[in-house]
Parts: sequence; C-alpha cells; structure tokens
Amino acid sequence: MLRLDGELVFVSGIGVRLRMRPLVGGSEPGGVVDVPLTSVGTTVHFADRRVQRVLPGLPSILLAFLDADGQPIGHERMAHALAV
Repeated sequence: MLRLDGELVFVSGIGVRLRMRPLVGGSEPGGVVDVPLTSVGTTVHFADRRVQRVLPGLPSILLAFLDADGQPIGHERMAHALAV
C-alpha cells in the first residue's frame, strides 16, 4: 500500500487570455482580455488516500491535467520519485 497526499503550489499564477474576433464579415475589431485564474502562491491540497501497490519496484507519481472530456492537456509530468 502507498499513502499519497500533497499540494500543488502555483509559483507564477495561471491566467487565461481570451481573444475575441468578429464573426465572418464583421467590421468591428477584435479584442483581448486577460483573466487571472490563480494568483502567485495559490495552493491546492490533495486528499490523503491509500493506493494499492500492484507492481514491484520503486513507485513514482505522475501528474496530468485533464479537460472536461477526461482527455490529457499536455504531457504527464513526474511529480516525485519515491524511495520505499
């Protein structure tokens, strides 16, 4: 069994840049709006949970962000290699 807990700290914040464009044939210029989602130092805590370990060897924790359909955004990243 492995026991997992942790936190994700945003050291530079996260924002979204929205680009607005006119519909096809529109004559109005587009615009850009930056919307902050998290500020510097925002922390997300993960619940403490136990995970059944089924494979031998040294475990590692990989993180991936998923979209609303459960598809990965970008690549998995190794969070931490664990020594047992």
